[in-house]
Amino acid sequence: MHFLKAAFQRITQQTSSANQDINYTPPSYFTRRRDGEDTPRDKSCFNQSFYLLNNSYIPSSSRSFHLEYLNRTLISHTKLTNMNIADENPCPHCKTLATQDHMINDCIFPKICHILFKQFMVDQGWDTRETLSETYWAFFWPVKTIEYRKYIQLACFWIEIKKSAHKIAQTSRFPRFRALNFQAKILTAIKMANASTKHLPNQETAQTLTHFMLDKIDSIPHHYAELLYEINRRSAPRW
Repeated sequence: MHFLKAAFQRITQQTSSANQDINYTPPSYFTRRRDGEDTPRDKSCFNQSFYLLNNSYIPSSSRSFHLEYLNRTLISHTKLTNMNIADENPCPHCKTLATQDHMINDCIFPKICHILFKQFMVDQGWDTRETLSETYWAFFWPVKTIEYRKYIQLACFWIEIKKSAHKIAQTSRFPRFRALNFQAKILTAIKMANASTKHLPNQETAQTLTHFMLDKIDSIPHHYAELLYEINRRSAPRW
């Protein structure tokens, strides 16, 4: 696995050094489009998500993770299968390919977090067609409706949630997770996300988001049941 990590780090370093120009569009944007992955239609949105991670208060560990995500170099079960390192198995919960994007954006853990995040956007009056979209949840570029200092707090929080989703999906216990397991893991992820913003000059928005999500923690089993129902409905045979 060391040779894979080293190769991915080289890709990240090369992209990071070229990425100082906000007009620079990384190659991963075009490979995402080629492969039919969820990608902003406007290249500038993708570019801004990339550029801001090199030019902000976001912690280096969070910045490194998100750069790997944008570069499509994070380890996933699909990558390991393609390299003949792991057997081909779908996501144990969603019965679909366990790609990087699925585990970070579309699996049960990130889906529930996205539901809570969207509720917060509505509560703060930041709910637009753009900010509530699945694509925005995947890339989280700055928007005019959210003040920049608040956006940075939300971005730090958001990346830590993504990191937790990726980490949890790699654990051996993940296939056995049920509603209460997801609830416990999301609770931990919220606290870790809040801690990731402690170094920022202003933490008010992150604190407000933390309290909002903690207040909604008891709704997670309900969201889990709804998502499971939808997964089963989609995977049921059509006669």
